[in-house]
Amino acid sequence: MKQIVKIGWYQKWVWLPIAMYFLTGLTLYYFVLLFPIMLTVVQYYAVTEAPCTTRPLTWYWVMGSYAVCFFLLTQLNLHLSGLSTLPILVGLYYLCQSTIELWGKYVFATWRSGFFAFGNLLAWGIWSLCYYALFSLTHTAYKSALDTFVLVVNIPVSSLLSNAVSGYFLHLASQPFDDEA
Repeated sequence: MKQIVKIGWYQKWVWLPIAMYFLTGLTLYYFVLLFPIMLTVVQYYAVTEAPCTTRPLTWYWVMGSYAVCFFLLTQLNLHLSGLSTLPILVGLYYLCQSTIELWGKYVFATWRSGFFAFGNLLAWGIWSLCYYALFSLTHTAYKSALDTFVLVVNIPVSSLLSNAVSGYFLHLASQPFDDEA
């Protein structure tokens, strides 16, 4: 695990989505539109840096279509966009991202099925647990203070941990089998 933290594409996979979260957060109302698109762009950039990537553009088109679907789902289900139900939307995103299993063999030279889907399921579980744990630790009578804490601390910390997990399992999925090495 210590070795993967030093890999450049993995660092980009973990940190760039959080940077995009804050940058697109500056756009206020356009955040719901821009963040899924920018998340796809930074994931594409991270995947292009991986040495085992053969066709990263496939990742971009597949995840880009999911970003558009995610945006439309958010618009159709505005009642789900509250902070307490945010893990449902995040879970839908991880579910969509898990389906890259179907396309992984087209993106990477070697693809081990099941690793990335399991990693995304685990990442969503970690994200939800961390989100609810931090959410429950903030006892304040001021709704604006709670919302600020959730947006500035809770979501980025939860995302950092889940990005690390999904990136680790993406790394495992794209490694050659022992008998191929």
